[in-house]
Amino acid sequence: LMFMPENEAVSAIFAAGPHGHADEGYAGRGRDEQFTGLSFDFPVGAALSSIALVKRRLGDVYVDFANGLGLGIDGCLVPVVRIEPDAIHLVVEHTVPVSSGETQRLVVERAPAGKTSLFVNGSGLGMFTGEQLRAGVSITAEDAHA
Repeated sequence: LMFMPENEAVSAIFAAGPHGHADEGYAGRGRDEQFTGLSFDFPVGAALSSIALVKRRLGDVYVDFANGLGLGIDGCLVPVVRIEPDAIHLVVEHTVPVSSGETQRLVVERAPAGKTSLFVNGSGLGMFTGEQLRAGVSITAEDAHA
């Protein structure tokens, strides 16, 4: 928060960067100065590693079958989740531009063991076992284009 006018009294760089941004490690030695001993795991690397771990477990589009909840993890929203005993109906909206053929991984946790039909934005993508849904199903930008 050293790049905020409100912190002028304690920051020599309050007007030097985007408001609300601060270089990681700023004043790390207890002085009003940039700490230059940064490494990958300290600033940006920690954020990149965290999103990689989240995406590995939850995919890009996540559905909790038992609770009927959907969550967009990477560049999308899931405003509608309709669960039926043998079908999942989702509305997936992209919040960032996507290229034709670009894929996302849709993960369904707590899916039933038997086969379940999957529909994204009205398009039937097929029937999948609970194991397949938990492992993740690839959907394309066209599948998720409302």
